[in-house]
Amino acid sequence: MSADDLLLILIVTLGSVRLLVWLLVGLSPVPGSGRDPGDALLAAMTVLLFQTAVILAMLRAVVIRKYGLSWADLGLRPAGRHWYRRAVIIAVLLLPTVALVNSVLIPMLAEEPFRNPQLYAIAPAGFSWSALLTMLVMAGVVTPFAEELVFRGLLFPWLRTRLGVPAAVLLSALCFATLHGAAILIPALTVVGAAFAVIYQRCGSLWPAIVAHSVFNGIMIVVLYALLAAGVKLP
Repeated sequence: MSADDLLLILIVTLGSVRLLVWLLVGLSPVPGSGRDPGDALLAAMTVLLFQTAVILAMLRAVVIRKYGLSWADLGLRPAGRHWYRRAVIIAVLLLPTVALVNSVLIPMLAEEPFRNPQLYAIAPAGFSWSALLTMLVMAGVVTPFAEELVFRGLLFPWLRTRLGVPAAVLLSALCFATLHGAAILIPALTVVGAAFAVIYQRCGSLWPAIVAHSVFNGIMIVVLYALLAAGVKLP
């Protein structure tokens, strides 16, 4: 694959995700604004579906049709069952790792109260059971599938053949971290992306990395909504 085609896919992926965060922060109901939380949830689901459809369409048009590759070439190959168990364990271990990295770096780097735009993208309408279930499906299953195809299935092997495994792990993880739109979170999310890349490198299948990504996101979503249910307000 040419560098131009790869760059096009990355621009579309990064751009669609940044647009998603911007839209959902703007659509999040503010007390006294009169906005319907249900409308914000519907908008979130619509934008997430659109973002995923755009990413998959780009992969199909550029990678599958233009270069004659298959989804298996992007890593959607069977993996041993033990890798799925390992993926779940790794995802759980990443949670305290991310918390530790953030707890050390954010106080050092943030000069003002930190506002994570991801929180508003995941919970645009506050707490409700329908919002929780919707986000578990969308941000916990659909989005990880699309993101893993781009960053581990496409970008990581492309970098690996040119720069070697260590550089490919680091650079693909940095690109993955950058897409989330919060500079202060890049170190922690780079660790997460690197872990997913190592899983893919070791087992040769993208499915365990997708499982790890889904479990990681799913736990974060459940924790966030549990806090909202307890009355904790987003910063």
